[in-house]
Parts: sequence; C-alpha cells; structure tokens
Amino acid sequence: MEQKRFKDEHGYKYDFAAVIRRGEQVAVLCPRCQGQAFISRSKKECYYVVRCSHCYYTYQQPESYTFYARGVCNHCERYFNIEIHDDRTKLHKNTNINCPHCETRNQVPVHRVQSREWHTDVIQNGKDLFSSSSCTSLITIGVNLSGLLIGYT
Repeated sequence: MEQKRFKDEHGYKYDFAAVIRRGEQVAVLCPRCQGQAFISRSKKECYYVVRCSHCYYTYQQPESYTFYARGVCNHCERYFNIEIHDDRTKLHKNTNINCPHCETRNQVPVHRVQSREWHTDVIQNGKDLFSSSSCTSLITIGVNLSGLLIGYT
C-alpha cells in the first residue's frame, strides 16, 4: 500500500486579501438585486471587479490618483513633497507652492501617482479579527465597492 504525502492547506485560507491575491473570487451580495455576486481582480489591470450572476450587474473600481507637488526650494535649497488637495491645482502642469520650511513661494511640477490600497493581514496572532458571531464584516474593498457585504458569518 502506497502512502500519500500530507499536504497542508494554504495559510490564511479565509483572508480576503490573500484570496484575491491568489486570483480566486469572493462571494458577496449584489448591491442592485441582493443576489450572489463575486469580487475578483481583473486580468488586464489591477482593479477589483464585482460581477452579479443573477442580474449581470458589473462594477469596476474607478481609477484614483493622488497629486503631489515636489521640488527643491529656491531659497533654502531643501527638498519638499506636498500632497495637493485643491482640484483646480491638480489640472495644471506646474503650481506655485510655499516651501514648508521657509515659506518661500516656488513654482514646481505637479506629479500624478496612481493610488493603491495596501492591506494588512486580517488574521493576527492566529485569530481572525472578523470572526465574532454577531459580526457581518465590511472589508476595505467592500466599502470601496459601493458598500458590498462580504459573505463572512
């Protein structure tokens, strides 16, 4: 009789970020018909996509960018990197920004960086943080994708 080698299950089997990273799908409720839908990563880009199997609703996470003004001050010659929140300033190639060190006005280029979400492991010290009996968890991506409830119970 031939013995089979023991194979352990993948670590973090039910961790949302680990499931998506492995290319698998996560079952959620559709925001339109409350039927079964799935969150997965698109094959071409790194966007999350929700697809409903009942009403064929599809939602793709929109692109989001963060804008920075960075450069070297003309007066104190120190480097600065400031995030821009003003919508009018984001559209221009260059902007006038006060140096955070000496308050001198500088004209610097505006840099557009695609925003990325970083997820930490949901399982910490061998325990799932969302495993309480009365907890229906909203994971970060579920909130970003129109408040979908992920099927953890």
